[in-house]
Amino acid sequence: LTLHAELRPQPGTRFSVAGPVDVVNAAPGPIDRERIPVRRARAHIQASDEALQVEEIDASLVRGALRGRFEIAFARLDEWQARATFTGVDPATLHSRLRSYTLDGQAELTQAAGDMAITGRLRNRVGLPLQATLDLRASAARVRINTAQLTLGRGQATVAGEVRLTGSQATTLAGHVVELEPELLVKGIDARLTGAFNDDGVLAQQPAG
Repeated sequence: LTLHAELRPQPGTRFSVAGPVDVVNAAPGPIDRERIPVRRARAHIQASDEALQVEEIDASLVRGALRGRFEIAFARLDEWQARATFTGVDPATLHSRLRSYTLDGQAELTQAAGDMAITGRLRNRVGLPLQATLDLRASAARVRINTAQLTLGRGQATVAGEVRLTGSQATTLAGHVVELEPELLVKGIDARLTGAFNDDGVLAQQPAG
């Protein structure tokens, strides 16, 4: 990796620097081969003793591009926000077991007051139908899936519900799968899945008596 940054002090009495950052990766590749699947990433950074803002992120992947921003306030390190939009991304260049597609989509991650919210969607631009959406909330106490949907070829899958991570780890999950072929997404999984599930129980038994 080659890093070039031009961070200059900003006017004012408090510490603050800002400027462009440019990172070049001479040997990009999939993560399962211990590589980073990014050719080059550029951004504008503004940092002070109060916060860090990384804006105008522009990353050229092995195949495809990502743009976004990230910000965090140092007074509350457990509160931050990130947004990303990606175009033409080939998952096969991220991990060698993934099939090749041309994916467009967006994602947003927000951490505040101990809760993380993750929302996102993607779709395949050409060829086999592939579309996914996710709306999830997570904390140290629970994971709540508001909605998770996947269309893959002729197959479909949906799931929603909640898993408690403390106490009895109560679980309430429901969903269905129709003619889903994971092999179309991940190499080496030869199956066709159809069914429905409704799980309302606990993962950890509590002592009694």
